[in-house]
Amino acid sequence: TINPGARIHFHDQSGIFVKNGGSIQVKGTASPTATPLLNEVIFEGDRLEPAFAETPGQWGMIYLAEGSKNNIFDHTTIKNATVGVFVDKQEATSTVQIKNTQIYNTSNYGIIARKGKINGENIVVNNAGKSSLACILGGTYDFLHCTFANFWASGTRQSPTVYLDNSYTQNDAVLVFPQLQANFANSIIYG
Repeated sequence: TINPGARIHFHDQSGIFVKNGGSIQVKGTASPTATPLLNEVIFEGDRLEPAFAETPGQWGMIYLAEGSKNNIFDHTTIKNATVGVFVDKQEATSTVQIKNTQIYNTSNYGIIARKGKINGENIVVNNAGKSSLACILGGTYDFLHCTFANFWASGTRQSPTVYLDNSYTQNDAVLVFPQLQANFANSIIYG
């Protein structure tokens, strides 16, 4: 459990790995002012000099492994990672809750989910080297009042802002996984 106002700093290639049976509950709360975000939980790199304030890829990711459960992110900022949140095979076990959260400046993906199950509400994911949101190999995803934008300026980006796919090509054979269901209500996809 991570309480309101916590600041979590990561060194190069480090991150959080939530294993089978484990749980992460980030319980930030609304801050009285937009700056500084006193009650919000912030995950970022350990390079705090102004020159690194918006530099992508400074640390690894938050990885939610198959079998992890009750994973919650509320009033959270995740910035300057390689991948913001990787949700792996949560479909049968538990729904990942992401609310009132912003994820930005990731060198690969803001959120990537493989056979995932995510409920997102009031989140912003922007500036990713690949996709702001990638839902692959099936899964169930519900997003309400969310913005997925990509204004990546650190090189050429070839991937779409939001990528949804329930197939995989291996040795020239296309493998199709169970249905991918993605609902976006009152949300913005741009870039």
